[in-house]
Amino acid sequence: DLEKALKGWVAPGEMNYYRFRALSELGKTGETAAQLEELKKGIATLEKPQPQVIDAYAKFGGANTPAERVGHRTAQALYLRGLAALAEGKPSEAKELFGRALKERPSLIWAKAMADTF
Repeated sequence: DLEKALKGWVAPGEMNYYRFRALSELGKTGETAAQLEELKKGIATLEKPQPQVIDAYAKFGGANTPAERVGHRTAQALYLRGLAALAEGKPSEAKELFGRALKERPSLIWAKAMADTF
């Protein structure tokens, strides 16, 4: 039930795109702008520079080095930008953003799934 999916708080990000879609499907277009705004807040959070943290295990080749974390945040932000472009009716821009996200992080399967829908 779409009404149940719209209840409760979620962190700004991907879920807001799906809430946007649910509200659109329910015909509640007056409420969609708030979800798009929350999605954009999630993008801004990911794009905000993070303080440098020294990773003591990076020298051992750990998979969670500071550079990798920046790359993951960049890829996630590109993916969310793609969702925002879809919500704004810009499918060609969305496809390009999903492709860029995949170049940054090929394991981002939802970006691949969205890119494959075009």
